Amino acid sequence: SREKMIDDSVAMYSGYLQIHGLGFQDHPNYDNLIYNVSEVENKIKDFPEIDTYGSRFETFALYSTKADSIGGMLVGVEPGKEAKLSRIKRALKSGRFLADNDTNAIFIGDDLAKRLEVKLGDEIVFLSSAVDYSMAAGTYKIVGTFKTNFYDFDSNAAFVNKKYMELEFLAENIATHIIVLPKNKKQTFDLQKKISKVLDPKYYEVVTWKTTAKELVQY
Repeated sequence: SREKMIDDSVAMYSGYLQIHGLGFQDHPNYDNLIYNVSEVENKIKDFPEIDTYGSRFETFALYSTKADSIGGMLVGVEPGKEAKLSRIKRALKSGRFLADNDTNAIFIGDDLAKRLEVKLGDEIVFLSSAVDYSMAAGTYKIVGTFKTNFYDFDSNAAFVNKKYMELEFLAENIATHIIVLPKNKKQTFDLQKKISKVLDPKYYEVVTWKTTAKELVQY
């Protein structure tokens, strides 16, 4: 059904509700980040309509192995929360998902691993830019691979523990997204309005899956 298709796609990664820094939806760059995650989370933490929320730091990285160098998406997540917020953990193909105390562990798309010719236990060098636009670089060890069957995603994306990533990217208490999972998906739009009321519109925007998953809305 149409509803199941939307649910499968939205629940896979983007989520029903996202909070961003103002302007991030149209210009997803470091000028439009959430610079005080704890302040935002404090304002929504007691909303009874919310099941779970968690922050992500999503950026572009160049991944390098002996075989190749490939540009892709690197996402710092809170592993315990992410397991509820998206279906990434359930898409596990080999190894394990991330843990909250992981350091340089990476959970990588199966197709991206194939493109880089790496497997479990191998290391990947990454090159990216920190929040202040200085160079961020390091080595991650593959602890798990995932397959969502969305090829564009599986051939580009990799996940790390946000707490560890913050050190390398100078991104403590900073996020590109806070993902909010409503207890009842039918409350998504009411919850969007409620959250918007408690956040300063000069700094934040609250968007639903209808905005973040534009390609689905046409169905």
